Amino acid sequence: MTLHERRTSFDWAGLGWTYLFFWYFSGVTHVLLLINDAASFSGFRQALLMSFLWLAPVLAFPQKARAIAAVIGTLLGLSGLAGLGYYCIYGQEFSQSVIFIMFESNLAESSEYLQQYLNLKIPLVLIGYLLGGWLLWHKVRPVYLPAGALRAVVPALIVLAVLGYPLQRGYVMFKSTARALDHLERRMEPAVPWQLVVGYH
Repeated sequence: MTLHERRTSFDWAGLGWTYLFFWYFSGVTHVLLLINDAASFSGFRQALLMSFLWLAPVLAFPQKARAIAAVIGTLLGLSGLAGLGYYCIYGQEFSQSVIFIMFESNLAESSEYLQQYLNLKIPLVLIGYLLGGWLLWHKVRPVYLPAGALRAVVPALIVLAVLGYPLQRGYVMFKSTARALDHLERRMEPAVPWQLVVGYH
């Protein structure tokens, strides 16, 4: 497909590959958790929804799609290593309590922990995980929305749907901005990098 054809007909396959690239970094761990009954479907669903957020900048600036995807993908990939590594060791979902324990541990305890649990399998899995993301990145390509207002409106609608709707719903339920923000954070937490950001917060 030529550049002109991509700009005149919407590239659904390109959009699908781009979404799959962003979802991959949260999705791998959630699929493993579901297969092994180590977590509920709720986290998987939230990771699916939150991954749509990253389509907004790529659709807003299609000519820089691969560069934007590379920056976001690097952040997501590095963030996802913690959850996948934790799953490889314990077979469970990464949680806020893990971050608390990490900050409470001293250097000697951390060193002992690494010696006890790390084996060759885990680095190989983590390298394979990053390699999978790198291979998917090669499928990312510019996706051009029809000319005009849609190029600004669609990315804004994605952000509103992914973040604005749960925030508004939380406010209606709790009548409190603080509790509405907490509701939003809980919905974001299953996806990377929010798993670390919200957990730390």
